[in-house]
Order: sequence, then structure tokens, then C-alpha cells
Amino acid sequence: MPEPLSPLPERAAACVSAPQRLARSPLLLLVGLQLLLALTVAAGVWATSAHLRRLALDNMLQHSQEQTRSLEEHLTQSFNLLHMHLRALAAEHPDLSGEPQQLKDALVALQHKLPYLRSLSALDAQGTVVVSTQADILGTHASLADFSTPLTSPTTS
Repeated sequence: MPEPLSPLPERAAACVSAPQRLARSPLLLLVGLQLLLALTVAAGVWATSAHLRRLALDNMLQHSQEQTRSLEEHLTQSFNLLHMHLRALAAEHPDLSGEPQQLKDALVALQHKLPYLRSLSALDAQGTVVVSTQADILGTHASLADFSTPLTSPTTS
């Protein structure tokens, strides 16, 4: 049987000289260290970006909480101002049947002072809209059960 022209892999490994093995070993070590360095850098970048993202989210949360508090204070002041004006209107016009046009003019003037109001209406005891700044809701019925406190002038006993 003739001998093969190329040595078998087992023979090739055995035929490699000692200097070639030593030269290949530092090359493998260098490649391994470079891979380890690349993984370490990637892990560091990921950890830093996760930390920065968490800081940014915490900052946005604090900012949104401050905006919420500010909005709440602004709305509270606006509704307190509206409540004060409506109490004054209820004291000035205790009877809706007397002068509805004057009450409507007062409601329109109040609506212009407070631009965040879409419309203002006055209801009679049965819940029918008798005066409104929005003409298309005149005569409609609104449920008074939804309102906890009426804005009528207080009576003294």
C-alpha cells in the first residue's frame, strides 16, 4: 500500500515543531485577551448606559411630579376663584326669574374673565337650564344629584 502524500492530522500535530507551538500559543492568548477586553468594554458600556437611563427616568419622574403639583395648585386657585365669583353671582341674583338677561350678561362677563370655562349655566330648582352662555343648551334638563353643594346664598337662622 502506497503512503499518502499528505500526513494525517494526528501526524501533522506531531510533526509541528516546538517553536511553532510556542509561537501559536501567545497568538491564541492574545486573541483570547482581546475578546475578554471587548466583552469587558461592552459590559461596561451597557452598565453605564443602564445607569444613565435610570438617572434620566428618575429625573423625568421628579420633573413630572413637580409639574403635576404646579398644575394642581393652579387648578385649585382657578376653581376657588370660579367658586368665589359664582357665590357673588348667586348673592346678586338670588331669583332667576327676575332678570335673566342681566344674569346672562354677568355669566358672559365671568366667562371672558376666566377663559378656561367653556360655558356657564344657571339652573332652576327642577334642574332646567334657564340662563346659559351657550344658547343650544337652554331648556335642557341637568341632574342635580351630581352636585354636592348648591351655590345658593347661605341662609341665616
